[in-house]
Amino acid sequence: MQKIITKIGLPFSEVISEKMLYADKTEYIYNMVNSCQVCLLCRPRHFGKSLLLSTIEALFLGQRSLFQGLWIDTSDYAFAKHPIIKLSMNYSGTSEPGVLEDRIIHTLQTLGTSEGLSISDFSLDVALEALVRGLYNKHNNLKTAPSDNLRTALRVVILIDDYDAPVIDYLDQPAIAQANLATLHGFYRCFKNLDEKIHFVLLTGVSQAASVSLGQSSNNIVDISLKPEYAGICGFTLQDLDNLFADRYEDTLRALIDKDMMPPNSTVADLKAEILKWYDGYVFDGQTPFDETSLDKATRVLNPFSIVNFFDNKSFSDYWLRSGPPSFLPKLIANDPDAFIFEEPLRYSEESLSSFIPGSVSPVPILFQTGYLTLNGVSWKDRKTPYSLKIPN
Repeated sequence: MQKIITKIGLPFSEVISEKMLYADKTEYIYNMVNSCQVCLLCRPRHFGKSLLLSTIEALFLGQRSLFQGLWIDTSDYAFAKHPIIKLSMNYSGTSEPGVLEDRIIHTLQTLGTSEGLSISDFSLDVALEALVRGLYNKHNNLKTAPSDNLRTALRVVILIDDYDAPVIDYLDQPAIAQANLATLHGFYRCFKNLDEKIHFVLLTGVSQAASVSLGQSSNNIVDISLKPEYAGICGFTLQDLDNLFADRYEDTLRALIDKDMMPPNSTVADLKAEILKWYDGYVFDGQTPFDETSLDKATRVLNPFSIVNFFDNKSFSDYWLRSGPPSFLPKLIANDPDAFIFEEPLRYSEESLSSFIPGSVSPVPILFQTGYLTLNGVSWKDRKTPYSLKIPN
């Protein structure tokens, strides 16, 4: 029986080498890296975004041995080793002017030093461009980059976690959020000028708070957050639940009966129904109509943080909720509590759900993007507001 580990942010290499439970997401990854160059994925906190980035990092490092037994190992993927720039924008204390820019530049310089490259203390876009070009030339043994080598060259992969953190951390302080947004724009705009040397970019975060800077910076960005084909890329699908935890159902059921959390005559089917009642309900499929009575339509995702804690403790509890909200959310609610009182039905357009402008933030997009609301259905008969929302579970 494989180990259940409840720690957050463990690298993919450790998960595999220590024989921990891992939900195989490599088919999603294969499709993503072969269909778009610059991708944005937004999911609530504790949904596996960092593990996804770590998995992709191992893939582009060519560490094929870590993928034995996973879907991608049987595919035609070549496991070529690419130069990688991986960083997190989750810097603390970036409320003072210039601090965010200084910290990103320092990170780029540190990455450059680790590769034997010297990155001067210039602006963000110049520093990133210097690092990308330096890595490209080094890994392709070039002093320059002749155009006839572009087809076979190993281009740079960029992986950015918490891409929106410098903005959403200060949503209750719009002036700081706007200043940090402008800094991020200066950083991300370099992507457009480096297309020929960049193989793949993935940015992950909680919200579309900083996506306006991406849209202005790159013509080819693809937001996969609500695309049906990526609905299960993070978290556990219903199939993942059985694949990973079926051998734990009986022991967990007995423990729950002993704790009077389930009736004495409960079956494994009853246990699964109760698990779904507590932890099922997230839907990130922005196109397929969702039917509560059917399990074979829109992909339904169980909260991974809650599921691993449930099986580890053999006890029902609201684990994800108790892990605490994003720091900005209680402040926004305290500043205007009436704005967070809603009447059903909640119906919105895709544009309104992704709207996230510092200084004029609507409560519903915040609650949707942070995981307190989820899609409840899609009706294309009402094209102005096709999406209905509900509390996940």
